[in-house]
Amino acid sequence: MLSLPQDRPANATRANGVNWLSLSPDGDGGGAGHGDDTPLILRNMLPSSAFTHAVQNTHTPGDERAVMGDYLPTGTYTTATFEARSSQVS
Repeated sequence: MLSLPQDRPANATRANGVNWLSLSPDGDGGGAGHGDDTPLILRNMLPSSAFTHAVQNTHTPGDERAVMGDYLPTGTYTTATFEARSSQVS
């Protein structure tokens, strides 16, 4: 989970099994009016040549879902939902 510090769900803790990363309150830091943008880099390892769902196998913008299938990372905004759901677990 990642968010600005002020948006961190109260129960986004290690005790609840959550890894949390702070987004930069300065945005992208570029000063170009992108205060709500923070770069997030996902590192991709070189897979076995038999693994056909690797990001390296995408060739055209938009073909990621077809190539990567269930391995395609996705993001969602979940603060309120997360707090409601995981408070039942803690």
